[in-house]
Amino acid sequence: MDNSHMDRQTLKSYFKKGRIPTEEQFAALIDSLHNIREDGCLKVTGSDGLILFPFQGGKTVATVYTEKPESPDAAPLWRIATGEGGTLEILNGKGDAVLVLGQEGIVTVPGEMKAGRYLSDKEEETSPEDDGVFRINADGHWHDLPVEYADNGRGSDGCRVYRICACWHHPRSGKYAECEAVASHSDGSRRRIKSARKHWWGWSGKIKLRWQLHDGHLYLQMRSRRTRRGAEFISCRIETVWDM
Repeated sequence: MDNSHMDRQTLKSYFKKGRIPTEEQFAALIDSLHNIREDGCLKVTGSDGLILFPFQGGKTVATVYTEKPESPDAAPLWRIATGEGGTLEILNGKGDAVLVLGQEGIVTVPGEMKAGRYLSDKEEETSPEDDGVFRINADGHWHDLPVEYADNGRGSDGCRVYRICACWHHPRSGKYAECEAVASHSDGSRRRIKSARKHWWGWSGKIKLRWQLHDGHLYLQMRSRRTRRGAEFISCRIETVWDM
C-alpha cells in the first residue's frame, strides 16, 4: 500500500481526544481521500453503485494498467471510453477501438473476431459434405441422440448448448410434424430444454425430447408420441451452438 495512504483506524488515531494532529498527519488524511481534480470523477451511490464519467469533457472513463503507473506517460493496457451517439468503446494500449457497444444493441468488432467453438453465421451458411441429417425410429420409444455419452462415451463436463430440428413426414398422406428445441446443461446439471412445443403441462405435437441420466451418464433422447405408421423415421439435425 502507498505510504501516503493510511487506513481508517490509523487516521482516526490522529484525531483522538487530547491529541493535536501534526502537519504530516493532516497531509496523510488528504492523500488518503479521493481528489476529483487530480484523480478524476468517481462517485458511488446505493442505487447505481460505482458511477464513472469523463472528466471535463473528455471521453475516457477508466484506464487499466498491468501495474501502478510511475509517470503520467505510462502506456495503459486498456481504456474504456464513451463515443459518438452514446457508444461504449474498449480501446487497446495504442488507442484503437477493439469493441464498440451501441445503444441499439449493435456490437461492432473492428478487427478480426475469433469465437472459439461458437458456431458463427459464416459457418452456419457452409454446408458439410453430407447434410448432417440422421434418422431415428418413429416407434414411440426413447432413442439416444448422438451427443454427450452417446457420442463415443464423451463426458459431460463444461457448458453445452444444442439446437435440434426434427421432422417426420408421411409420404402418402403428406402429413408431417416438426419440432425445434434448444437443449443445454452445465457440467451435467442445470439441464434445460426450451421449445415452443414444451409447456408447463408437457409437450404438444408428435415429437418429444428429454435429458436422461443413466448409470451416471448423460443422454439427450427423442421419441415420437406413438408409432407413426407410414412414417417410419424421424429425421433430425443437431447443431452444437456452444461447447466450452
